Amino acid sequence: MSKLGWMRLVLPLSLLVLSGSAHADEAEFAVAAKATTLRVGQKGPLEIVFAPKSPWHWNKDYPAKLTLVAEGLAVTQSELKQASDNENFKVSDSGVNAAFELSAGQAGVTNGMVSGKIGLCDDKVCIVKKVELAVVVTATP
Repeated sequence: MSKLGWMRLVLPLSLLVLSGSAHADEAEFAVAAKATTLRVGQKGPLEIVFAPKSPWHWNKDYPAKLTLVAEGLAVTQSELKQASDNENFKVSDSGVNAAFELSAGQAGVTNGMVSGKIGLCDDKVCIVKKVELAVVVTATP
């Protein structure tokens, strides 16, 4: 597939997971946020894991991007982009692991939203999917 093969077909889909749940299951992929508990004043990761379902695979040529909005948390880098040198956006044959680095200034529960666009391909076509995933981060003293 050519580098611009992802442009063949664009099928936008909004995937919204209700607050308190941190996973979603689509026909082409599953996505989950690994549970995150932070200690106030210390940094920790919020990991987002994508697992394409057969026959789909991650499109390494599509410039995927994820953005985290979580008021009340300090986010080192609120936007993660797919790039070969980005350690916070790792692409493998089994899927993708993206990690936002967070810290909390006070104890409590914070609701946030990870959104963005990803690219997937099968042997005939590539598609672009819009993703929105509600996440919950707990900070302890």
